[in-house]
Amino acid sequence: MTSQFVLRKAYIDAIDPQGGWWIGYDTALKWGALHVNYREISAPAVRIAKTTFRPRDVTIGAAELSSKGRLRLQGGSVAAAEISLQTPVLEWRLTHRGADVIVTTSEGPQRIPSAGYGEVVTLHRLPWDLGLRELSWGRYMSDRHFVVWIVGTGEHAIAFGVVGNKTSKSASVEARRIRIADTSLSLDRVVSTISQGDAIRDRAWPARTLVGCLASGFSVMQHKAVYASTLHLPDGAEEKGLAIAEHVSFSRGKC
Repeated sequence: MTSQFVLRKAYIDAIDPQGGWWIGYDTALKWGALHVNYREISAPAVRIAKTTFRPRDVTIGAAELSSKGRLRLQGGSVAAAEISLQTPVLEWRLTHRGADVIVTTSEGPQRIPSAGYGEVVTLHRLPWDLGLRELSWGRYMSDRHFVVWIVGTGEHAIAFGVVGNKTSKSASVEARRIRIADTSLSLDRVVSTISQGDAIRDRAWPARTLVGCLASGFSVMQHKAVYASTLHLPDGAEEKGLAIAEHVSFSRGKC
């Protein structure tokens, strides 16, 4: 059954200069005969979770995610080098960086220039079969610099970072300091907490009960936040900005 498991998540986000955030997911789960699509848009003041959407409501391929006109995230196209990662347990691909974003709520549209980020992640194994103990992910963007990191510990350890258009397998996370080759990023303080808790049991997503039963004793503890950050460049210069960072801890149980 595990060999028939594929989870694909398209993700876009944006941060405004004050630390406000908007996040959209479009997730497709295929697990044997089970096929589930889950889409969600969330923001600090509003959380919209829907299990059924009309096809026109969500078009993640065009970096657009909407929820029946209540909240809409739209990102412009971004020309960037092909940046991707493939491991035995997951695939990751950058889709957008520095895109202009339009957030439409009941109060009208708001344009956030050069703030949009997008990626697609595909898992080919169940969460408890990933061979990971911890996983850290995050992204930092400014008008001049771009940083992404994916660092995991365990049987299938991952050490991957992006600085500009260059990728590196020399990436590490210690406390709130991310190091990628000769560049580092410090997460100085939490501006806003996006999510925390057990990602399997605390989220109202379809098939949660089924997965929770199958993964009895298994937890995916997550903490995701917007951070005021300092980018430390190789020439000694520093830049202040905002980052989104996430840390996940996997604990095994009897499945």
